[in-house]
Amino acid sequence: MPKRSWYKHTIYAPGEFTGYAAVVIPGVNEGIDAPDATRAQAQLAALTAALNRSAAILESAK
Repeated sequence: MPKRSWYKHTIYAPGEFTGYAAVVIPGVNEGIDAPDATRAQAQLAALTAALNRSAAILESAK
């Protein structure tokens, strides 16, 4: 995640300005809030890739 590379989870993480309060889909939401369309699009692409990897793993478990 931009400005917090130590957080890797794309579904939830503490917010950039919320302390320890969790934010759902933080990269995308924070990009929208910024407003920074480039950041939001990049984070949406990262989220999509993560979901596709997860789906592929689940599909292969059949």
